[in-house]
Amino acid sequence: MNYLSVREEQGAKIIKDITSRNAQVVLDPTMLLTRENWREISKASNEKPKIPYLLTYFLGNVPQDTLTRIEEIANERKLKIVNLASLKDTKYYSADPGEFIDFIDSADVFCTDSFHGVVFSILLETPFIVFERQGKLPSMNSRIETLLSKFKFSSRVAKNITSINQIYNIDYSHVDEILSSERDKSYTYLKESLK
Repeated sequence: MNYLSVREEQGAKIIKDITSRNAQVVLDPTMLLTRENWREISKASNEKPKIPYLLTYFLGNVPQDTLTRIEEIANERKLKIVNLASLKDTKYYSADPGEFIDFIDSADVFCTDSFHGVVFSILLETPFIVFERQGKLPSMNSRIETLLSKFKFSSRVAKNITSINQIYNIDYSHVDEILSSERDKSYTYLKESLK
């Protein structure tokens, strides 16, 4: 293989350690599209609440202390809790990709352990909290850490958020400049590798 790319610093390090080759760290393909592109394919679910809601999307197990914290946030802000990835909540579980995007875009706050949950929170400028993935599924922590670091959102990790106000005190003004630079780097890599 003449060209190697990864989405996280840890992946580049692993490749370097195993092969002594450098891998380019590029954006996840979902970030090559703009928020406007994603909003064009989003659509409201018939099940979307008409009242403000706290959205969750967890791919791993959700410990009781995390559930308690989510309930406290929802109660403090008088938000309905919508769980997208819970089989106990089938009316939301069956959301299609367009509805998934709209649920995130419309949420008052989004709690997740998902890499792509974080991606769409950043793209759509939705206040979010990242929880560490629990359970048997592979950890996405290094990929999420690279993403948060690159976009200056390391403060969005649950252990770093100590107050309700901190959840909503999120500045997205720097994101477009970083996205533009990272997209240029990713497109340059793709053009070079596919020529």
